[in-house]
Amino acid sequence: MIPSVEVSYAAEHEAPYPDHQTAVLEYEKRTDVGPGWTLWYMQSGEPEHYRIGLDIDSVDTAVKWAEQHLYQQLKVRENRLRRMADRQGLRLQKSRRRDPRAVDYDTYHLLDASSGAVIHKGLDSGFGLSLDDVELELTG
Repeated sequence: MIPSVEVSYAAEHEAPYPDHQTAVLEYEKRTDVGPGWTLWYMQSGEPEHYRIGLDIDSVDTAVKWAEQHLYQQLKVRENRLRRMADRQGLRLQKSRRRDPRAVDYDTYHLLDASSGAVIHKGLDSGFGLSLDDVELELTG
């Protein structure tokens, strides 16, 4: 039996979920749908899972697929939050910082769409909000 594989993001990768940077791939043999991989990850603070196709037969292929899936989920969520911000007269902006060790790396802030003034931020210097924080600001 192929063991479960923990997919963690190294410094050079963009972590899809800054607050939850680990996803777990699990190989299982099920009698109802046959053997296959299941990807477990966190979304909006809740555990989610996605069943990967049965044709993936190696750990390396499953890990690559999982990274692509998680990155796609991040972009979908980010775009959804951008649309929510637009409807509220705000603009979601992501930090352009490329140094993974920087405190504002891979974080966001919300701007007033008309004036460009920072409305919500997590750090005094700007940015600092995770996508979870942004979602709370927009829905709260």
